[in-house]
Amino acid sequence: MPQTDAMPVPLDPSQVRLRYDAGRLPFVDTSRLAEPGRLSGQDLAVEAIEFAFGVDAGDFHLFAAGPPGVGRATIVKAMANAAARRRPIPQDFCCIYNFDEPARPSMIGLPAGSGRVFAAELNRLVDFMTKGIPAALTSRDYRSRQQQILEASMDARRDEFQRLEARAAEMGIAVEDSPSNLSLLPLNSAGTPMTEEEYDELSEKARKDLEERERSLRDDILEFLDHARGIQDRTDEKLDDLDRTTVTRLITPRIGHIKEVLRFADIHSWLDEMLENVIETIESFLPAEEQEGMLAEALRGPRAPAERYDVNVVVDNSKLDGAPVVLELNPTYSNLIGKVERRVSFGAVETNHMLVRAGAVHRANGGILIVDAGELVSHPNAYPALKRALREGACTIEDPDDLGMGMSTTTLHPQAIPISLQIVLLGSLDDYLVLRELDPEFAKLVKVRADFDSATDLTDETALGLAKFVGSVCRERGIRHFTAEGVAALIEIGARMAGRKDEVSLRLDALRTVIVEADYWAGTTSADLVEREHVEKSRDQALRRSSLFMRRTLREFERKTLLITVNGRRIGQVNGLAVLGVGDILFGMPSRITAKTFVGEGGVVNIERETELSGQIHSKATLIINGYIGWRYARKRRLALGASITFEQNYSPIDGDSASIAEVVALLSSLSDLGARQDLAVTGSMSQHGEVQPIGGVNEKVEGFFRVCAIEGLTGTQGVVIPVQNVADLNLASDVVDAIEAGEFHIYPVERVEEALAIFLGCDASAGEGSDFPADSVHAKVAARLDEMAESASPTTE
Repeated sequence: MPQTDAMPVPLDPSQVRLRYDAGRLPFVDTSRLAEPGRLSGQDLAVEAIEFAFGVDAGDFHLFAAGPPGVGRATIVKAMANAAARRRPIPQDFCCIYNFDEPARPSMIGLPAGSGRVFAAELNRLVDFMTKGIPAALTSRDYRSRQQQILEASMDARRDEFQRLEARAAEMGIAVEDSPSNLSLLPLNSAGTPMTEEEYDELSEKARKDLEERERSLRDDILEFLDHARGIQDRTDEKLDDLDRTTVTRLITPRIGHIKEVLRFADIHSWLDEMLENVIETIESFLPAEEQEGMLAEALRGPRAPAERYDVNVVVDNSKLDGAPVVLELNPTYSNLIGKVERRVSFGAVETNHMLVRAGAVHRANGGILIVDAGELVSHPNAYPALKRALREGACTIEDPDDLGMGMSTTTLHPQAIPISLQIVLLGSLDDYLVLRELDPEFAKLVKVRADFDSATDLTDETALGLAKFVGSVCRERGIRHFTAEGVAALIEIGARMAGRKDEVSLRLDALRTVIVEADYWAGTTSADLVEREHVEKSRDQALRRSSLFMRRTLREFERKTLLITVNGRRIGQVNGLAVLGVGDILFGMPSRITAKTFVGEGGVVNIERETELSGQIHSKATLIINGYIGWRYARKRRLALGASITFEQNYSPIDGDSASIAEVVALLSSLSDLGARQDLAVTGSMSQHGEVQPIGGVNEKVEGFFRVCAIEGLTGTQGVVIPVQNVADLNLASDVVDAIEAGEFHIYPVERVEEALAIFLGCDASAGEGSDFPADSVHAKVAARLDEMAESASPTTE
C-alpha cells in the first residue's frame, strides 16, 4: 500500500481529555437519588451467578473472578443472600457425650431452633440433678430406708454367725468376728478362751485333738463366709436399687418432659443412656469427703462431673429465615473445618465435647460458603480438607495436631456431620488459572466462573448508576452529598481509572475513597455540597501525597543527572517514554534512545538484550524491527548492516514493546544522517509491516514528557507522538490540557511508522510497494546508505 508523507495533524484539546457534561445528569444533587442496586457493567457476571445459584445441583460451585475493589464480594454476597432465602432452613447440630466411647462425641441433627431448646432443657436438668440428687440421697426418708437395709443385713449376718458360733462351741472352740477376718480360739474347761499358758500346758495328744476339731469346723466357716458374701451382695443390690429408685423417681419426670418437648428418637435413646450413666455414677454427684483434702480435689479437677450431660450446639440455625450464607475471608484449616479446643486445669491440658467448635463449612451447611481463593490455597491443608468434605459429603471436626501441625496430645474425634453446601471462591483470574493448573480436579469442583470487569461503557445509564452509588455512600457515611458537577468530575476520574474516555471504572473501593476525600475538602471551605473543585482537589492532593518518587525523579532531570534533550535535533537519538510506578501510583519518564549504525553483518543488536537487561517482549520487538528493516530495504539488496540500539542511563531490566517506534526512528535517523527532533517524544509498538500498534500508560507517558519539558521551559513546539488507537485513552491532567489549549504542547496521532518518521525527521517518508523510493525521501537516503555499506563490505578483486 503506497504511503504518503502527509503530516499528521495535532489533536484538538477536546480530544485529549473527557469533560463530562453535568447537564446530562437528571438531578441537582445526590441526596434524593434512589439506592443504586447493582451498577451496570457486570451483567455477564451477574448472569453466571444467577445460573450457579439457580441450578438444582449440589456440585455446581462458583468462582467469582475479577480484580479487587469492583464490588465482587458485595454483589456475590447480596445475590447469595437472595438465593439462600429461597432455600429451606437447614438442621442444627449438637455435639453430645458418647457414653460408649467418650473420645468420640456424637453429633445429633435437629430441626432449626431445636438445638437451643435441647441445650436449655439439659442445662436445667443438669442443674436440677446437681442439686437434687445430693439432697435426695441425704434425705431422712432415704437414710431411713438405707438404715433398714443395713440393719437387715447386719441381722442376717448375725444369725449366720450365731449358727457358726454354736457349732464351734460344741467343739470347744470360740469364734471371734472382726472386720478383717475370723479368729478361732480354743476353750478351756471353764468354757472361756485359753490363755497362752494354758495352751502351752496341753499335751501333744490334746493339741492334735484341738487341731482336728478346728479342721472339722473349716467347712462351717467357709459356709458362713459364703452366706456372708451373699448377704453383702444382696445388701449392695438393695442399696443400688434404693439409689436407682430414688434417682429414677427424681429425674424420670424431668426426662419425660424433655422427651415430650423434643420428640426425636436419637434424643430419646441418648436420654435413656444418660439416665443409666447417672445411676452408675451417683457418687460423682455427692460432695467430696472433707478428709480427702486439697490434693484430692486438685487431682479430680475443678469441673462438676455432670458437665458430660451438657449439650454443645455447634451449629445453631435458630435465627435464620432461609439457608445460611457464610463469608470466610480467612480460610485457615481450623476456620473452615473446625477445631477441638483445650483448656489447662491445674497444669494439665484437657478437653471435652463442650470444647468442640464448628468451622465455616458446618455453619454454611445447607447454604452457601464464600471463600477467598488466594487465602484458601495459602493455608496448609485447608484446600484439600475442603475438597475432601465436598467429595465425601461429610465433614469431621479434627484436631490440627492429628495433621502433624503441632505437638500430639490426647484429643477427641467427633462424629462427622453430613454436609451439602455450595462454594463460592473469590479471586483474580490468575488465581483461577493457577488452581486449574495445579489441581486436576478443580474443573470438576468449580463448574461456573463469573467474570467481573474493572470498567464499563460510559453511558447515561451508567453515569446515573454511579451517581446513585455516590448518594448511597454519602448516606452510609453521613457525609455531604454531591452536586451534578461534582458527580461529573468523579465520572471523569472514573474514566481516567478505566483508561478510556468512553468507559468508567467499576473499582468501587477506589471511587469510594475519592468520595470521602472530596467531602473532606468540601468541609475545609464550609461548603454544603461537594462541587467539582472539591473532587478535583481530592484527586490532585492524593497524587501529591504519593508523588515523592516522581518528584525526586524529575529533580534528577532538573539537576542534569538524568540527561534528556527537549530542543533541537540529534542524529540517531530519540526520546522514548516509559512508565514507572510505586504501588498504584504510576508516572511517565522519558528516556534517551540512541542508535549507531556501521558496516557489518549482525543486523540490529539490542544492547539491553546482550547484557540480559531485556525482557522477552522487548527482545521480540527488536526482532520485529529487524524484520521491518529487511522487508523494507533488503528485498533486492544485501544488507551489510551492523547497528546497536540502547536506552541510555538505564541500569534496570526493560520489558515491553512500546519503544519500537522510537527505536526505528533512531535507527533510520542514523542511517539517513537526518537529525531527529528532540522536542518530541514517541511511544508505540509496531508490526513488521510498519503498522503502529497501541500501548498502555499513554496518559502517564504524555504527562511525564510534558513535565520534563516544563522544567526546561515550554517552547510551543514540544509534544508527544502516540498511536492513533490510543486517542480514545487520552484523559490528561488539567495542566497538560491547558498547555495544549494554549498551543504550547501537542499530541500527534500516527497510524504507520512512516508518519512518525516524517514528523521526527522533517522529510518525506512515503514509500511504494517495491524497493524504489521517492528521491530525497527518508527511505531513499537510507537505501543509498545501505548500498554504500554493502559495497564497502564486498570483497575487492584485482
